[in-house]
Amino acid sequence: VWEQVSDYLLSVYPNQEPQVFIHGDGDSWIESGTEEIPHSVAILDLFHLSKRIRRICQGDGALMQRIYQTLREDDPEGFGKEVEMLIDSAVCCAKDGRDFFRYVNTRWSAAVANFTLSEVHGGSCAEGLVSHVLSKRFSRHPMGWSMKSLKPLADMRARLQNGERFETTIFDPPPQAVKTSPRRMARQTQVGVEGFGVFAEAVGIPGSEQRGDFLHALAKLTKPKQWN
Repeated sequence: VWEQVSDYLLSVYPNQEPQVFIHGDGDSWIESGTEEIPHSVAILDLFHLSKRIRRICQGDGALMQRIYQTLREDDPEGFGKEVEMLIDSAVCCAKDGRDFFRYVNTRWSAAVANFTLSEVHGGSCAEGLVSHVLSKRFSRHPMGWSMKSLKPLADMRARLQNGERFETTIFDPPPQAVKTSPRRMARQTQVGVEGFGVFAEAVGIPGSEQRGDFLHALAKLTKPKQWN
């Protein structure tokens, strides 16, 4: 993949040597891009770094700032002492502390560059492009869906995320004339039309008065095709 990126940069910036910043979570395949891309610097993405710092400090803002300060000052010895203090004071367990120290220490230059080169590397929005309400359901943690139900499911997730009240009518097909088979007509004659209502009785749940309608609509979407 990095060969393709390198070829692209050469085509866009011919006869130039642009400074390239490679943002990521510090995974080895991402940082290996610095070996393929000339004049490139690995940057440990602030999203992933902050998430780990927040977790190891139990969300304590003062403790988090102490960690950040060691990175701003490029002070690996001070960083080690801060992690040791977190373990000794039982803010985190020894295993979590060691894992955190190893994660940052093996990516030290990329973590420090996030702060020392902050005015030129421009930050990163990559996480927002790949982690969103649709990717959670369809790509990052994919679950089952069909081509027919994909669009309704995507619409439903977007509506719920925007605070809309979910209505099962978005699944309703266009109105069609009702066809009643002779067998059904005979059955209706015996028990009456009202007798069929028991099968469609809605079971209420908090926040919804139409669970029966929803299940019925969803069943129509996922009903397997029958072949003659």
